[in-house]
Amino acid sequence: EVWVVNHVSDSVSVVSLAGPAPHVTQTLHVGDEPRDIVFAGPGGARAFITTAHRGQNAPFDPQLTTPSVGRADVWVFDADELGAGVGGAPLTIVNLFSDVPRALAVSAGGDKVYAAAFNSGNQTAVVPLGLIPDTGEASGGIPLPNLNHAGEPEPDMSLIVKFDGQHWVDEIGRSWDDKIKFNLPDKDVFVIDANAATPALLAGDDGFFASVGTTLFNMVVNPVSGNIYVTNTEARNQVRFEGLGLFADTTVRGHIVDNRITVLDDQGAHPRLLNKHNDYDGGFDPAPNAVNELSVSQPLDMAISSDGEVIYTAVLGNDKVAIYYTAELEDDEFFPDLADQVPVSGGGPTGVALDEARDRLYVLTRFDNGISIIDTDSLAETDHVTMHNPEPASLVAGRRFLYDAALT
Repeated sequence: EVWVVNHVSDSVSVVSLAGPAPHVTQTLHVGDEPRDIVFAGPGGARAFITTAHRGQNAPFDPQLTTPSVGRADVWVFDADELGAGVGGAPLTIVNLFSDVPRALAVSAGGDKVYAAAFNSGNQTAVVPLGLIPDTGEASGGIPLPNLNHAGEPEPDMSLIVKFDGQHWVDEIGRSWDDKIKFNLPDKDVFVIDANAATPALLAGDDGFFASVGTTLFNMVVNPVSGNIYVTNTEARNQVRFEGLGLFADTTVRGHIVDNRITVLDDQGAHPRLLNKHNDYDGGFDPAPNAVNELSVSQPLDMAISSDGEVIYTAVLGNDKVAIYYTAELEDDEFFPDLADQVPVSGGGPTGVALDEARDRLYVLTRFDNGISIIDTDSLAETDHVTMHNPEPASLVAGRRFLYDAALT
């Protein structure tokens, strides 16, 4: 069988490969925008599917305006007993206190399922404009500087603050607790007991990992150690300025986010920066070509070797595959090396599949609907195959015309 997520129609198609031709045997109705599917639990016969919690197909009151009800669900089906009714019958639906879940992964023993929020956040919030005194920094207003390059005063504005574990503080350390009237837990990756009679989150702090990242792209589990690796970016949205840094001490120019792989183990989350070679404190001029060539942006899908030692990562922003060694990531001894990066043609790599028996890595490139084939011995692309694109050429040309028109 092949289980296919239908992202737009909020369903999952179960496709049988038996007989003269593949055919759909069952359509499961699930929550909004299903993303990922894994199989775990007794005999690996339970299907776990991530969806957004927006009320679609829910056999219960979704409580869309109730505080503390998460906006993410994992639908669980018994793959051997999908239910006779239209749309199937889920074994249970696990609610997660997060938003828009995507990636799933299964523990090495198959007894746990890990579910990651996509838009997880990093415990930042906004103090609205009307709650900030219209005075200078010393009187409790917006921190300096408050003039632009021409000496003109800045307009009134709101302020981003970050929870430091005890207080909501701005970039100069002032507390704004009296203006933020809610708690914002930092729950990024959730842990589901897949073997329970009714799958559910593990109790207490065992049921989630915190401080994993702001935007979580994908996950993979080490088949030997059981550690989890999460590709992610950590936003620096608490930093206010994006200019040259001439009139403020800080700027996000050239450093909007940190691209990372976070290691999860029994001790918690351990973020690892992937661009250690970049000297962010050395100024804000354009980085040298050699620095850019080593950089990675938006690491997405991963495949891990059967011995748990090597991770192959699709890097969307740089059209390449980056190779990481798990021991170096776990000990934080990793440093970028061109020898461990493989450019792929086609552009936009998002998915990877590893065939260790043939020393091959297959990379999905979304810009041309193609697949790059990489020899994992020589670490070089050996072939690139484009797949059938059902989009009419006239539609492609029309969209290109509109894009060019917008530019002009």
